[in-house]
Amino acid sequence: VEEVLHGTKSIGERSDSPPMTIEEITAYFTEYLHRLNGECSKIKKAAADEIWTAYHDLTVKTLYPWDRDYLQRMPERRDDGSIFLSLATYRDENCLNTITWAYEKAKNPDKLYVGL
Repeated sequence: VEEVLHGTKSIGERSDSPPMTIEEITAYFTEYLHRLNGECSKIKKAAADEIWTAYHDLTVKTLYPWDRDYLQRMPERRDDGSIFLSLATYRDENCLNTITWAYEKAKNPDKLYVGL
């Protein structure tokens, strides 16, 4: 379990591979869900603890290594004091006011980046 959880690379190490695409992520989780369904279909009349064990074992074996790879493939975090403000908005008449307010309240508006 230790090797599965922690692997041979430290989380801080960067991979030479580019960040994962949404297609890669979707495909991986789709495959994981198919495998989980397959595992659960083998134990249809199992008790709760058996179902939990099947879920836990597959998740540790499958998702922990994937998560480690995902983190290692993420781009370097910015270290310039900037702040990224992510706003979820759809037909929001107050969006412009929210963005304006954010820049007005920012101590360093030149370091504020907004994503919609």
